[in-house]
Parts: sequence; structure tokens; C-alpha cells
Amino acid sequence: MDRVRGRNSMFPPVTFNQPLVARIAPLVFLALLLLGLLVKRNQRRLLTRFGLVETLRGFSQIGVGRWGTVLLAAAVAFTLLAAAEPAFKHGTNTTGRTLNAVVVLDISRSMLAEDAPEGESRSDLARAAVARLFNAYPQGYFGIVTVARSSQSYTLTDDHSALRILLDYNGNPYRARDEGSDLPGALLAASEMIEKSEIPVDLVIFVSDGGGPEINRELYRRPFDSLSEMGVRVVSAGVGGMKPVPIPARDRGGNLQGYHSKNGVLAVTSRNDIVLRFLAEESDGVYLVIEEANDLVEAVRAHNLATQSVLQGGEISLVYIPLLATLLCLLLFLWSNRRFDKG
Repeated sequence: MDRVRGRNSMFPPVTFNQPLVARIAPLVFLALLLLGLLVKRNQRRLLTRFGLVETLRGFSQIGVGRWGTVLLAAAVAFTLLAAAEPAFKHGTNTTGRTLNAVVVLDISRSMLAEDAPEGESRSDLARAAVARLFNAYPQGYFGIVTVARSSQSYTLTDDHSALRILLDYNGNPYRARDEGSDLPGALLAASEMIEKSEIPVDLVIFVSDGGGPEINRELYRRPFDSLSEMGVRVVSAGVGGMKPVPIPARDRGGNLQGYHSKNGVLAVTSRNDIVLRFLAEESDGVYLVIEEANDLVEAVRAHNLATQSVLQGGEISLVYIPLLATLLCLLLFLWSNRRFDKG
């Protein structure tokens, strides 16, 4: 939804539910105006060139008054503005605080390791913690960036049903999973999502086991510079234990089929606190280890990170204004055309 702000803040913000239609309305007005002027200018030549002279002459009498073309073009433009569904928001009383955030969720193969405190996989614990976060802030807007070898972004929305579907889909343990986590790329994807969004966001929530052991600060420079410029902090939430464990491979019935290996060697993984702490410290953010599903929500509340206002108000439709303008233009057109006929 586009919002057009007036220069004077005393007026309510006008919005268009169909912004594309609103944008093309003035272009259509100018195109019709130009077409009408061209037809009027070349009327005699057109009547001479084509047959059915009487019919064309009859059509040529429509709108030949001074303002006829302008009024017809304006009527069409106002009709398009009505179709764009203009409205304004009213009521800006703050009724509480909510959380708008981009959640970066690690879905790499290492997240299948089953070393969470209750014996579940890192992936299951991460999804449960994020789901609790959605439930705790039902009026919040959330985006999701999934990360493994590459990143996939899902734009900010307040449709929490859709968010849960995305969470379940990306956390499915039977989906093919890549090795490794491109954490700098995921952070960059999150910063780009926030930069392009009209929704105010000041938090990125990173849920991961930390990926590989090395930190290439040069790769992180661009996303951190962007986040810092926008005033966005990172909550780095680690999952998994510090002790290296193998990554089980299970069938759809949950039966253990073996363990993942790399280059013929058993693959083991552990939580990388060095990377996870770095993500928080570089953005003046917060680091925590998720041991229970509610830990993430408690950390957000403990650090007062839910900073976005919940505004009470509604939407008043302004469709009637361009419709009345359309009707007025048509009446004026008919009146001017009648005067021309009499003249």
C-alpha cells in the first residue's frame, strides 16, 4: 500500500490500496488529452480520408467545445483514481508496543544435530522458539530469511498463518539440506529486506548454531554498515551444544538410518559461540543461547526490544471524492457540448 504524505502533518496520511492504478491515472489523463487535441487538429483530414463521412462527422461533434476534451480525459482519470481505492487512516493513539523483525533461520544440515537440552534437533528447537515469538507479538510484522549455502527471503508480513506455514516448510527435516551456512549473505539479505520495506523494523533475529569456525570480517562489513545506518540491532540466538556431535540421518518414520559424513569422514558439529557473539557485538545487540522454546521471547522482553507502536485507528474510504469529480466532469462536458450544438 502506498502512502502519500502531505507537507502539513495536521492532515491524515492518504493511502491507495491499488497504488499502481493511482500512478497511471495522470498518465492516462495526459495521453487522452493529447489524443483529443491531435484528433481535433486533424479532423478535416480524417473525414476526407475515410468513408462514412456522415457517421464520422456525427462523432466529430462530440466534445468539440473548448473544454470538452479536457473534461472527458479528467473524467477517465478520476474514475481510475476511484478504482485505486483512496483512503486515509484516522486515530493514532498508541495502545501498546509490538515487535517488527526479520528472522534469519539457519536450515543447514548441521541444524539436524540432536543435541538440544530435551534431545530434540537444533532445527526443532529453533522453530519452536520462533513460533513462540510470533505468538507473543500477534500484531507484529515479521520477515524470514532462511540460510544454508545460499539464502532465501520471505518479505515482511503480519499474516502469522503464512509465517507458520513458511516456518514448518523450511524446518521440514526431510527436505534436502546444504552443508555450510552463508551467514554474511543472510545478514545482507535481511538488511536489504528492511531497506526496501515501508514497515519500520529495528531488529534482526539470528537463530543458528553459528556455522563454520572462521569469521571473515570483510564479508560482514557491508551488511553491518547497512544495518548500523538504519539503526538495526541483531539478536543472535544460538542453538545446540558446545560438544561436537554427529548429524543423524533419519527416514520419514523417524528411524535412524546412519550419520552424515563428509569426504568419507563422519561429520560432527557444535555451536560456534565465537561467530554468534560477534554477530551481536558488532551491532550492539544481544546474544543468548536457546535452551527452551520460550527463551527467545523472554530475551526480547528482558531487553525491551519490542519498540514499535501499536496504533489504534481505522480507515475511511475516500472513493466517493473522485467519483463525484467524475460525475461533475461528465455533467460539465454534456453542458458544454449542448451549448456547442446550439451554437
